[in-house]
Amino acid sequence: MKRYLLSRCILLLALLSGTGIATAAADAVRGQSRYLPTCSRCHGAPPDHRAINGANNPDVIAYAINSVSGMGFLANLLTRQDVEDIAAYIGTPALSQNVLTVGRLSVGEGLVTSQPRAIACGGTCAWSYEPGAVISLTATAPRGSTFAGWTGACSGRGECLVTMTGAKTVFARFERNGPKLDYSDLWWGGESENGWGLAIVHRAGSGQQFHSLAVYDELGRPTWYVMPGGRWNDDFTTFQGSLYQPRSAALDRYDPAAFKVGDAVGEARIRFVDARNAELDVSIGGINTIKRVSRQPIGSGSLLPLNVGDLWWGGAEQNGWGLSISQQGSALFALWYTYDTDGRPTWFVLPGGMWNGTRYSGTLIRTASSAWVGRQYDPTKLAVSAVGTLTLDFENADKLRMIYGFDQGTFAGVQQTKPMLRQPF
Repeated sequence: MKRYLLSRCILLLALLSGTGIATAAADAVRGQSRYLPTCSRCHGAPPDHRAINGANNPDVIAYAINSVSGMGFLANLLTRQDVEDIAAYIGTPALSQNVLTVGRLSVGEGLVTSQPRAIACGGTCAWSYEPGAVISLTATAPRGSTFAGWTGACSGRGECLVTMTGAKTVFARFERNGPKLDYSDLWWGGESENGWGLAIVHRAGSGQQFHSLAVYDELGRPTWYVMPGGRWNDDFTTFQGSLYQPRSAALDRYDPAAFKVGDAVGEARIRFVDARNAELDVSIGGINTIKRVSRQPIGSGSLLPLNVGDLWWGGAEQNGWGLSISQQGSALFALWYTYDTDGRPTWFVLPGGMWNGTRYSGTLIRTASSAWVGRQYDPTKLAVSAVGTLTLDFENADKLRMIYGFDQGTFAGVQQTKPMLRQPF
């Protein structure tokens, strides 16, 4: 009996999402019904039925697979042997009835292997077994991930034994290890470094972080860098990633088509000493700067029903700028990273305000100070200017309207309202 290992999710989907191309594969489709919804993001088109009578014709199979809407790129991935194997597979009903599909769920890494040997899968794969065969599956997680258990034809965390009395599906859940603490907050260097800061948004589920570094250029003008993700060291005390400094259109006439990320301009590494203190090591343009930072106190009081501390953006139509909101109790500190009249990165802050129902309003601040990169920072040069007002009108915990008006500075007279959403990353 011919066995065929589909070692790539894309190959399995080419077969399963297009199984209408052969009536012989109907049993396999029904048997994999638990798999298809989980991997629905990999395909969104109905199967193509033009090859319904060509189960054993590789040329027709290849045409049907590559004509499935949105999957034309398979032509560059499938070899002739791949197509011939798929044709043989879907043309053999006995094989279709005893397919064991193994998949990996969640954000962690891991490998599933089988005895008898056939499956060694870090993604999604399938193997056809003899009827009645007993297959033992073992899940192994590398450093940085943990095996969290089986779902589907098995449960628990021990050995998974599957008896092939029909098509079976098993998923291994792996979770990524991460820091035990949530580092979301506003971080600063204390009074001796007053005037610049680092806003961290931390995802507890994945351990990922988004850093917004608000500092000053060589002329003392506010500028910013972002680290939109990174990697932890083995003991999850140090997070490191690339820094970017985009350019785009001015905030009062924003055009996402002008948004240019560019290449990374440097790297940042933050080593968390404990829950409240860290060492920030930044290299920009080959110049290295090391600073000690700690969580900046911004307020207290009871936490309101809306927990809004997060990264916020205006969606694809406003891509390229955003708000990083830090929340301590009922107090908010919003860092607005955006663009000046010449498209240069600039930032404003809402360092505090007052609640009126679900609206939080306060004074919009712009600062200028000492050059930051590769220099001894001089906090005595910090100049603080009130340039307008900012209101955050929360419809709910995931949606707000950002209402701002400038009465001073470059954008004096500008009044705008922008809808904002929590930004996924």
